[in-house]
This record gives sequence, structure tokens and C-alpha cells, in this order.
Amino acid sequence: MLSTQKLPAIASLVRIGMGATKRTVSPRGERARPAQLPPPRRRRKPEDSAVHGFEQTPLWRRTLALRSTDDPEREPRAHLRSAYLQFRSTVEPLAAEISRSMPMFTDHSIAHVDALWDTASLICGDSFPLNAAEAFVLGGAFLLHDLGMGLASYSGGLAAIENDPQFEDLLASALARLQRTDPSARGAALERSASSGDRP
Repeated sequence: MLSTQKLPAIASLVRIGMGATKRTVSPRGERARPAQLPPPRRRRKPEDSAVHGFEQTPLWRRTLALRSTDDPEREPRAHLRSAYLQFRSTVEPLAAEISRSMPMFTDHSIAHVDALWDTASLICGDSFPLNAAEAFVLGGAFLLHDLGMGLASYSGGLAAIENDPQFEDLLASALARLQRTDPSARGAALERSASSGDRP
């Protein structure tokens, strides 16, 4: 059962990233001019006709979708649904930045996030007990799980990452993993690959 007392805490998760600015940095570390994130989209009302693919998944439909008027959890469910859609619209431009920061990786855009609702539907099946609040938290994890891959997530950009005390150890570990993947790769080629996104 949902508690309306929990809604303010859950809704505060939605504010993550609101009003933030981003600094675009190329994979080679060249700084571009700072750009303002687009404003969050207006909240959708249940009667709006635009429906995202994830809203048709079994998991979404049984946890956060609009139900009949006799749904005893109608109001809290509507708050969580609206909060998730707002959260998603805030995350979407940040997720789009990942392909610019990490061009060598597979898709990590909002389409990837939305596809996780299908995957979760398959894993959970129809009988796994999940309420609307739990589905909101799961959806929030879907939205946030890859955002750290984009340089837009770091206010200091590439310089802040490189100045982090753990950077040298993490770089050495990443280079060792690359070398295990391709034993013919050596020193400078690995560093170029790590910094440019090219394969060795």
C-alpha cells in the first residue's frame, strides 16, 4: 500500500539535476563553451495522448499506469507516475550526452533506459509483488544507472576527473583490462585508445 507520507521524499528524487548546467568536453579533453540544459518539459496529464513504449510494458501497466476510477491508490499512483515522467524528461538530455563522452560504448540514451522496463517485465513476470512506489524506485534506478558515464555529470569536467586522487589507479586498471582484451596492444596505443575512444 502506498503512503502519501512517503511522496515528498520520493518526489525529491525528481529534483536531481534540475537547473544544472553542463559543460561539453570532447573525448580528447578539449573544453567547449558551457551550455544550459534545456528546461524540463511540462508535466503530462493522464489525458495527454503521447505514450512512450515503456508505458505499454506489463510491469509499468500493473504498477504505475492509470487504472479505473475505483482504484484505492489512484492519487498516490498518479503522483508517482507524474514524478517518474518528470524525472525521465530531466534525465533524457543527460543520457544523450553519454554518446558524446563515450562514443565507443553501445547506446546509453533514454531508449536504453526505456528498454529496461521490458527486461524487468520479463524478469518479474506477472506474479512478482511490486507496488507503485517500488516501481518508481526501480524506474529511478533505470534512469540514473549510466549517467556517471557522461562528462555532463561532472561539474568540473575532464580536468576534475583527471585531478581526482583515484584517477591514476583507475586509469592503470582500465589500461590493464584493455591489454588483457588485446595482448598485442602496448603503452602509447592503449593510452590513445583510452583517451580517444578508439580500439587499440
